Amino acid sequence: MMLFLSMYPAWHLNTQWHVQGRLDYLKAYFAGYIQREKKMGGKNVSKWSEIGQYVTKKIQCIQETEDYAALAKLRRGMGHQPGEVPELYGILLENMPEVFWNNQGEVTEEEWSCYVALTLFAWHQQGNDLIKECVHTEQKYESIGKTMKKLSYALNREDKDPDAEKRMQRKLQMLMTSKDMPELFYHLKSMVTLIRKEKIAINYSELAQDIYLFQFQDTRPQVSLKWAQDFYRINKEEEDNEDK
Repeated sequence: MMLFLSMYPAWHLNTQWHVQGRLDYLKAYFAGYIQREKKMGGKNVSKWSEIGQYVTKKIQCIQETEDYAALAKLRRGMGHQPGEVPELYGILLENMPEVFWNNQGEVTEEEWSCYVALTLFAWHQQGNDLIKECVHTEQKYESIGKTMKKLSYALNREDKDPDAEKRMQRKLQMLMTSKDMPELFYHLKSMVTLIRKEKIAINYSELAQDIYLFQFQDTRPQVSLKWAQDFYRINKEEEDNEDK
């Protein structure tokens, strides 16, 4: 699998991707993750799942209580790293699994994933009603790749912006080649700023899980490939619908 990925760089979106079956796709996506966890003694096998559950529950809590104050606080975390804004400690750390923490006070991959996803959700939700217009969707396979393709369609309504798809490709490429978490955060914020203007929802639990795996060298290619496949998969889905 890794040899295949090295031959076909995940960021090269100008190449026509071969869309795998969903089962093969999931196997490829998790293969590197499982291998890495085995090397670590299996201590963190459940973290990927726990990250998704934590983000889902946190968003549900904010939505059910219509806690716009929490959203305002989370937005203050934009552009900062975890730990730099003390007023967010309560919102983020409450009910967060302690296995996500580092006893030395260093930011962990798990904390980065949750922090970025939740602050982006708050940024995305701004100006929208939490009940009627929640920007988080629990629909599966709504990755940032698929969302960016939807955005290109929205921008090109009635052929008003024929270059939209190419621009979204470039943004996705820049995201995939991020060298560190602050850079990844920066590109994601840029994307979400465009997405929120078009009222497009994102599965923020899935995004948090993707961000988690993106932070490891051996699983980053799978995440990039997933985003690329999802960007192009929507073409095939539309063609199939037209044939029916």
